[in-house]
Amino acid sequence: MKNLLLITLFSLFVSCAQEARNVSADPAPGTSTTTTTTTLLNQQMITLELDVSELERQVGQHYEGWLIVNGSVETSGRFNITKDGKVAEVNKDGEIVKLLGDKFMKQLPLSYKASSMFVLTIEPNGDEDEGASNVHIVAGAFSNKKAVATTDHSAALGESFSDSSGTFLLGTPSNGDADTQNQGIWYLEVSAGSPVASLNLPKLNGWVYEGWIVNVDEGTVNSTGTFETASEQDSNKAGGVKAGLISDGPSFPGEDFINPAIELNEGKHMAVITIEPENDLDPRPSSMKLLRKMIPEGVADHESINMDLFDKEGFPTVQAILK
Repeated sequence: MKNLLLITLFSLFVSCAQEARNVSADPAPGTSTTTTTTTLLNQQMITLELDVSELERQVGQHYEGWLIVNGSVETSGRFNITKDGKVAEVNKDGEIVKLLGDKFMKQLPLSYKASSMFVLTIEPNGDEDEGASNVHIVAGAFSNKKAVATTDHSAALGESFSDSSGTFLLGTPSNGDADTQNQGIWYLEVSAGSPVASLNLPKLNGWVYEGWIVNVDEGTVNSTGTFETASEQDSNKAGGVKAGLISDGPSFPGEDFINPAIELNEGKHMAVITIEPENDLDPRPSSMKLLRKMIPEGVADHESINMDLFDKEGFPTVQAILK
């Protein structure tokens, strides 16, 4: 009896093994081994979906996403926004690899479902560094596989800028000519006869501020230079060949527009301060505009002019979903 039971079990095992081989060797009608393999691979992947509708197109640089997976920083792909507002996957040189449509979507290893945070950076085209840059634009923690990444997260800009403020005055310290004092703008105040910083702005990591003069009638913009703090000269100093060249001006952000002359109190110029990536390769003002003020028509030189806070429309939010 015992031998009969062993023979029966052995026969059952052989029959099951043969059936398994037949299933593997002969896929059902309408399927293929390629389809089966693809299905198995997909089951080992997870899809990252990003709503990036609030991001602007980058020039000379691109975006790269990063996931924090069990303490490790893992790339989730590079992309940019096209001229017509669509999302495109790009390579490290910023060249389009694949047009994606309205959202960024990419398959990633299944282990990435353990991601605790999403961070988005701006990277230079041609970047040889495989790691993330210091230019973190938004970040957010995952909860139930969803993350709302914002600029004020501590892993991004980390500031709300609600307390930011500033003033400016017109003057041309680079040449000292009384007839050109309406052709320069400086972010300073004169207190007790000495110039002091007039901008109240937090120090940023990976980001700088940049001043702009916008001709609202013609739609043209002129940068007055980038700066990290309000108590230092900006990258343009007094403006180089645009200035009078007698001096680089005071140790504060600002610029003289003497050659060619731009009369800033004609009632058509706006002073704007934006937030830009350090080592920015995009020559245009970013969407993150912080302070602004129309320069009053006929305003006298050396008169302190208060700036207004922009709304936060230009500060993007990115929604990330793992599914």
